[in-house]
Amino acid sequence: MNFRIYLTSSFRFPFQRQKFGGLILFCCLATGFASANESVGQTSAELRRLVKQAEKMTRRGDLTEAEKLLRGVIESNPKNSAAKLALGNNLLKQRRIAEAYTLSVEVAQTEPKNSRAFAVLGAALLNAGKFGDAKISLINAVNLNGDEALAWANLGLL
Repeated sequence: MNFRIYLTSSFRFPFQRQKFGGLILFCCLATGFASANESVGQTSAELRRLVKQAEKMTRRGDLTEAEKLLRGVIESNPKNSAAKLALGNNLLKQRRIAEAYTLSVEVAQTEPKNSRAFAVLGAALLNAGKFGDAKISLINAVNLNGDEALAWANLGLL
C-alpha cells in the first residue's frame, strides 16, 4: 500500500485535466481546419478539370453535354470566369450570341485584364454584325495577350 501512495504522489501529469482536455480539443480542431482547407483546394482543382473536359467536348462537337457540364460548374462556383468564358465560346458555336455576349461582358467588366474575355466578346460582336465594336474588343484582347488565338482568328475574319 505504501508503494501505491508513493507512485501517485511522485508521478503526476505535468498539466491539469482541464488544460489537457483543452489541448486535445485544440489539436482536433486544428486538424479539422487543415483537412477542410485541403478539400477546398481539391474542389477548385476538380472544377478546373471539369472546365478542361468541357472545352475538349466543345472542340469535339458535343456542345449540349459540354454546356450542361459548364452550367454545373458555374452553379457551384458563380465567380469562375474560366467556366463562364468556356460556356460563352460554346454558346457561340451554337449560335446563341446574346447569351455568349452577356457572359463575356460580365467577365470583361469584372476582370479588365482578361484577354480571353475580350476575345470571346469580340467573337460575339463579330457574329452579331457589330464589326467596329468587335474590332476594338479583339485588338484589346491581342494587346493584353499576343498569343490569344481566338482574337487573332476573328481579326482575320474582319
